[in-house]
Amino acid sequence: MRAFLGFIGALVLMFSLGGIWNAVLMQDFYLAYSPTNILPPEDFSITSIALGYIVLTAIMTFIVVQNFNENPKFVGGFMFGGTFGLAATLPLYLILYGRWDISLTYILVDSAWHVFEQGLGGALLCWLYYRGTKND
Repeated sequence: MRAFLGFIGALVLMFSLGGIWNAVLMQDFYLAYSPTNILPPEDFSITSIALGYIVLTAIMTFIVVQNFNENPKFVGGFMFGGTFGLAATLPLYLILYGRWDISLTYILVDSAWHVFEQGLGGALLCWLYYRGTKND
């Protein structure tokens, strides 16, 4: 049950932050720097985006449950999530940079954002998973 609560909390946080960042705060930036084959915002598939966040959060939850023997606290959870966010975005973006017409600015800004977004998700995931345990 603790793993499920951690999963749900991190999923809602990261999905919400991603929506605010991409669709509100940085919408003009992403439209200006995205590859030319990007769909217009009204054609985005929220189902595919949500599925991506579900898979991302499930993998993060699995790693925490299987590999963290003690509570990493906020800093450790943030470092885990941030590292995961960087590993999930930057290598793929660099590969795509070699094949697509994609801006290096886009790659760096979006990868940095995912360090922050998944960092907060990792911190919340760990906090919810370890809350009320001897490792709290």
